[in-house]
Amino acid sequence: MRITNTTLAVAITLLAATAASIAGDTDWPTFQRDQRHTGISGDESVSVPMKLAWTAPTTGPIRVQPVVSDGVVYFGTCGQTFHAVDARTGEQKWVFFTDGEVRSTASVAEGKVYFGCDDGYVYSLDAETGELIWKSPVVNTPPPPVPLTRYLNAEQVLAPPWPEDGPITMSGVAKRTGQVVRAPLLVAEGMVFVGTGLAGSWGHLHGFDAKTGRLCWTKPSSVQGTYRVFGGVQNGPVLYRGILFWPEYLIEALDPYSGRSVPGWPEPLLYQVGGKTFSFSTQMAVGEDGVAAAFVYASHYPHSGHPAWWRAIDLYDNSVRFTKQMGGTRPQLEQAPIIYDGKVFTVELNSKVAAHSAISCTDIDTGLKVSEFQYPQGAALNGTLAMANGILFAVSRDGQIFALDARSEGPMLPMIWTYQLPAKVQASAAVADGMYFIGSEDGRMYAFIKEDAR
Repeated sequence: MRITNTTLAVAITLLAATAASIAGDTDWPTFQRDQRHTGISGDESVSVPMKLAWTAPTTGPIRVQPVVSDGVVYFGTCGQTFHAVDARTGEQKWVFFTDGEVRSTASVAEGKVYFGCDDGYVYSLDAETGELIWKSPVVNTPPPPVPLTRYLNAEQVLAPPWPEDGPITMSGVAKRTGQVVRAPLLVAEGMVFVGTGLAGSWGHLHGFDAKTGRLCWTKPSSVQGTYRVFGGVQNGPVLYRGILFWPEYLIEALDPYSGRSVPGWPEPLLYQVGGKTFSFSTQMAVGEDGVAAAFVYASHYPHSGHPAWWRAIDLYDNSVRFTKQMGGTRPQLEQAPIIYDGKVFTVELNSKVAAHSAISCTDIDTGLKVSEFQYPQGAALNGTLAMANGILFAVSRDGQIFALDARSEGPMLPMIWTYQLPAKVQASAAVADGMYFIGSEDGRMYAFIKEDAR
């Protein structure tokens, strides 16, 4: 079917599957809970203070966001395992062994759990038993013939142009014939969507048939201008009104069934640096009114200290409400903003002062800062936030959990609860079934419940 220019405004409503439809009010079955990556749970039973309910040991550090569905917590580890544990007790239901680290946030749908792995495969397992249903490799398509200047983002060094043949090792795992899967998966419309690649490699978005694992389409990331910017895809797409929005270098709008671009997009998030055009965006979230928040770096690699910006974009008419420079200069690749009650909550870091970080609250209509929270300790905050019942949860890299009152109208977001974990954290949290779940570098999943719970 040919997609016309009216698709974004009218025809896409025929394909619409709302974000709420994939998650019960108390579940958290995918990255940032739903298809719009809102990061907001509908569970009104969540309250603070909380107490530690249980810990579950695993085979290695946990660097993903757990997902929760039907009373079960699902997550992967750097110990090459994928786990399912009881949400109330922490008792292990089953464990699945892989051939690589699992650093891709899973997604649960229709009795199956899907996740990606550093071994270059996407997996589908029976959510109840852990039995393998299918596994499919992600294989690069050859990059198009364009002038290349390659930057290895992780090392922040200039690298030679891509060679004509031969394998290339990125961080010891990614090769030209395939890529690791570290982006969060999205399952919708009978499809599994996932981005692949690491810093220095060509990024691709893949669409798999959720039932069979058949690869339906592959789309390379793209950027306008003379140069293509290299960077691994660790960003998850969102689905809004039947359109797949992919925030990678620029926001692309795709037909979920074919991977073809929708007319009127991509919306160019571009910036001039030294006479060259660059762009670099990260996770995005879409509010109930169709306004999206997404980030852009004014640099060819994100940790350069150049200014960082975020934009509020109306997905109904492809218009930009405003572009706002962030107070910090280094938002994380895995960062996802939260849009709540007409405000956008973001984590801001400063690359020159690693210990400085803050949570900013900005009016979605005007772009004016409403309030903020300054992190008082020495370690920076992790990028991804979570919210439930008006409570905003954040966690620092040194393992301190914070709960803030998101409904406060004062200039400072008040902290209403905190807890210090015994280990560092490079993971994101989930809020479900009245509980808070977070994995850590000590290889344990931690679960918290309200203090008066029995």
